[in-house]
Parts: sequence; structure tokens; C-alpha cells
Amino acid sequence: VTDRVTMRSCCRRFFSRSSSATHNVVLCRGDGVGGELIDAALAVLEPLRLTKPVEWQEVRMGLEAREENDGAFVNEEHLAAFEKHRVMFKGPMTIPPGDLDCYVDIRGRRFTSPNQVFRKIFGLGVNIRPALSLPLPTELARRASRFEHIDLVVVRENTEDLYTGEERVVRDGCVEATKRITRDASTTAARAAFEFARRHQRRMVTAVHKANVCKQSDGLFLESCAEVAAEYGDIEFNDQLADSLLTKLVQDPSQFDVLVCPNLFGDLVSDLTGGLVGSLGLLPSAMFDSTGEYALFEPSHGSAPDIAGQGIVNPLSQIRCLILLLEHLGERAAAAQLRASIHAAAERGDERLLTRDLGGSSTTQQVVQAILHHYR
Repeated sequence: VTDRVTMRSCCRRFFSRSSSATHNVVLCRGDGVGGELIDAALAVLEPLRLTKPVEWQEVRMGLEAREENDGAFVNEEHLAAFEKHRVMFKGPMTIPPGDLDCYVDIRGRRFTSPNQVFRKIFGLGVNIRPALSLPLPTELARRASRFEHIDLVVVRENTEDLYTGEERVVRDGCVEATKRITRDASTTAARAAFEFARRHQRRMVTAVHKANVCKQSDGLFLESCAEVAAEYGDIEFNDQLADSLLTKLVQDPSQFDVLVCPNLFGDLVSDLTGGLVGSLGLLPSAMFDSTGEYALFEPSHGSAPDIAGQGIVNPLSQIRCLILLLEHLGERAAAAQLRASIHAAAERGDERLLTRDLGGSSTTQQVVQAILHHYR
């Protein structure tokens, strides 16, 4: 079993952009457990042999950094860093629900969160979220999850749908939100899903929608996916209503392979797949623009402020993000070594991999030690 997601899976640019002596990457620790996650990832990176070193440009942004950034979640310095280096490795950021003071106003636009700033300004419309079980011995696997051998990939359109952030009060007690679906964004997500499937010998792509109710918007998404599918005769294509998909995923996840979704459904379905593998603490996330010029890697979960500073967060989501980052940078051997060490630790039943979310009691540092122990 491998983490089968790479930059090469979903975008047309297959090589690192950088011709410098170092890999230049923007680093953001984020909020809550983010700093602990980043520290864990850097600890497992340190012993790896790279063709050239990573030069981190660290930026402070998010809720916890607002005071030092004059009250801003994100500022022009952060955008300039990403524009310059075009690759970011970040921890999760806290986004308080319903807090109207947490909008981000920058470059003449308003965004609902700092995450949305980067996704929309830089067109990070392709979001790859793999859900892969740890290959644990049966006894440990049953502690970690009710399911084994899960290998699903959610390809989420990442810039539109109900996440436009466009809402208005119609009258007292009535608010409207804009759901926007475009052919261009839908086609980009669909093509990323099929390219991923072809490159990794996946058998099927399923378009997830509610075109029975949202006949024009989700209808356009489904139509766009079907048009792309016609170009990939070697890959099975079908579609599934989003609500019945959830039931079928819980009943028998093996029915599905690659799931391409509009933004909202992709967010929800990928969280469900996290439950199937045992925890969102196992789910990485990689975002790309349509050319692969810009890339951002972060866990699929939030900042978990309730356990911040306790040293118990599961770092595997961030470490799996590191694997994807290394692949993107062209460091395939290092990525393979890190992937193999996680696989070996799991396969040999190293219980240090099992943090509380996976039915164990390990600390973040013990997970790191387990991975380092199995390096070859």
C-alpha cells in the first residue's frame, strides 16, 4: 500500500519549477496544533537525503498572529511570499464559525477565511484528498477503524460552489447565499480526477452531485464531468447523488475509487472518508492551480485548539502532506523512503503510530520516533 498522490497525478506540469540550489518553500505553522504538526514533519524530514536542501521562508499568519500583523489574518507580505516561491507548506488555521470580524479584506476583495484568500487569488481549484488506511495488523487495525484497506481519493473543486462567500441579508430572519458553478472550474477538477486515475491505474471516477435538485448548477458540474470522461475511454465513469453516496460509502467503501466533487460536497465527503480510515489525522490535502505552477500542502483537518500544546495530536496528516510536497519538489527518493517507513511501522504493528484518535495513547513525539526507527 502506498500514498498514491503526487503532483504528477493531477496537473500537467511534471517537474519542479526551481532551478536554484535550494527548494524554496513558504512555511506557515498556523494556529492551534499547527506548530506541533510542523515540528513533527520537520523532524522526520531532517534525516532524509535530498538532491538539494529546502530553504524555508517562514511567515506568521492566522488567528494567533493577528496582533503582530496589525489585526490581519493575511497581509500583502504573505501573498508576496507565495507569489515568489509558489509552494507553501502549512499547518491548519483557526476559522471561528459565524464570527463576522473574521473576514479578510485584501486586494479589493473580501474573503471568508485566510484559506479562501490563497485558494481564490491563486486559483487553487484542484484539491486532492487521499484517504488511505494504515496497513496495520488486524487486531490494531480494528482499534483504529471499523474498516480496513480503504484507498479512496476525493478530488474537490476548491474555489466556488456555496463557498463563494457571497451572502446577503434579504430581510430580518432571511439570508441568501450564492452557489456558483462554472464550466471552467468543473472541467479542471474533472480532468485532474481522470489524469490522476490514469496515472495511477485507478479503475473508476465517480462524479458526486445533486443535479436532481440543483438542476442547473450541479447539472452543469455533471455535464462538465461527462464531457471530460468521454476523453478517457480506459477509465470507468459514473455519477452518484451526494446523499446516497454517504450511505454507500459506509456500507461498502470498495464500491468507489476516485470521487470528483463540487466544493461543498468535496469538503463533506472527504471528512467522511477520514472517518473510514479512522481519523482526519491521517488525511493530507494538496492544492494546485490548473497548471501546477502554484501548490499548497496542508492537513485536511482544523487547528484543534482544544488539544493544542498537549503533545498528543496525530502528526500523520502533516507528514503525509510532506510526502506530497517532496514529490512536488522532485524529491521522489526521499518521498518514497518516508512513505516506506510509515508503511513498515504500521505493517510491523508499531503501536507508537496509534495516537488517541486511532484508539491508542501515543504522543506526537512517539509517532515521530516510530517513523524514524523504521527508516532504512
